[in-house]
Amino acid sequence: SEKPVSGGVYHEGVVGSFTTANPLYATGAVDTAVSKLVFAGLFTYDANNKLAPDLATGYELNDTGKIYTVHLKKNIFWHDGQPITADDVVFTIQTIQNTEAHSVLQSSMRGVDVAKVDNQTVTFTLQSALGSFPTSLTVGLLPKHILKDVPAASLRNYPFNTLNPIGSGPFMWQRLTLAKTGDTSGHSATISLTRFSA
Repeated sequence: SEKPVSGGVYHEGVVGSFTTANPLYATGAVDTAVSKLVFAGLFTYDANNKLAPDLATGYELNDTGKIYTVHLKKNIFWHDGQPITADDVVFTIQTIQNTEAHSVLQSSMRGVDVAKVDNQTVTFTLQSALGSFPTSLTVGLLPKHILKDVPAASLRNYPFNTLNPIGSGPFMWQRLTLAKTGDTSGHSATISLTRFSA
């Protein structure tokens, strides 16, 4: 019987413009598709569209319904080989909350206090109980070791977003190629990714 095998090349065409792979700014169909492939979050959605662990093993909710404790998986890495830790989680959430970063996700993290417990544990303290909060943790994490010195106000247009984004998703960035087209659209963009196996 026929069945899929590893390897090969997959091509997908999407109508729209590519502007960023950074999950804090990805909104259009093209940007969102690329961002989800390159960047992984604490949680994701499974084939049945239910919340499932990604970089996290799961979470615990305290009796008040306001404090979520999230545990990271062991031996998880960025595409450049650096380990992913709780510092990256805190950095990502605090960057989203920073008004100077102008993230489209800012409202989803308003009033949330994020704190590192240890290298693999993070707590999120909410002002009031919100059962849907874990869905906000599907946002792709950003690498603190690469972006920590970038001013929040400069992050939206930083070259990292389009030239060499380093994530932890299932695919690694290879290159972006722009070419002129013969029709009225003016140009096309080809984004090349390769499988990431950590």
